[in-house]
Amino acid sequence: MSRRRSKDWMKEEFAVRIRSPQSFGVIAFWFFIWAICNFNPWVGFGLFFAAGGSLGFFGGKRDTVDDLWGYDGTDDYDDEDEDGRPRRQGGESEAAARARANGEALPEPEAPPKLHQAVIADAKPSLVRLEAAAGVAEGELGARLRNMVARVKEVEMGLRHDPSKLSDVQRLFTYYLPATADLLGARGAVAGGADPTRLAEIDTMIGKLDLAYTDFASRLRGHDARSLEIDMRLLDQSLDDEFAHKTKG
Repeated sequence: MSRRRSKDWMKEEFAVRIRSPQSFGVIAFWFFIWAICNFNPWVGFGLFFAAGGSLGFFGGKRDTVDDLWGYDGTDDYDDEDEDGRPRRQGGESEAAARARANGEALPEPEAPPKLHQAVIADAKPSLVRLEAAAGVAEGELGARLRNMVARVKEVEMGLRHDPSKLSDVQRLFTYYLPATADLLGARGAVAGGADPTRLAEIDTMIGKLDLAYTDFASRLRGHDARSLEIDMRLLDQSLDDEFAHKTKG
């Protein structure tokens, strides 16, 4: 069986070498020499070994088939790199490459952040702005802002402990907190001008937001009835706005 395989391999290598780009010139050269000698069979016999040596069939160091075709020897599909570590495929981790090379089960891919974590992370810049304003504000405004910061952190801690509460407090992070940060930015612009009326309106709105923040925090303490009441009122208002033209008359 091994003999047969060896013969098949030799036939295949011979065919590949004969078809390689550099073989045509070598064969043509030695054929030209044989023609000069009037195709003498004894000369042809000797030239056969000379041509075979030029093609790498006989004597000396034999070129590989890859050398004949100009292959540089690098293989992107090797199992190991130059340092002996399992080669990675398609950006896989080193642990995954090692498991694949050893025939082991691939490790589970890292899960993306959970929804409540993403909501908290997206609102973090707005919380930073609120904390900055609370750190410099004085009097009643400063007290309200500091209470709002405390309530946001309370809600964040409770949400990390119980992600199922996300629907109860999600609007705090996705709407009220960013809106508060923008409102404080607008207040800073108005405070330096001569528009006390607008400044008073903004401060009144901040007072309402302070109460809303406190309400969101209470939802995580088990006051679900209040949360349901607010949700139903907002839903009713949305329906009125959406279908007002159908309910008139």
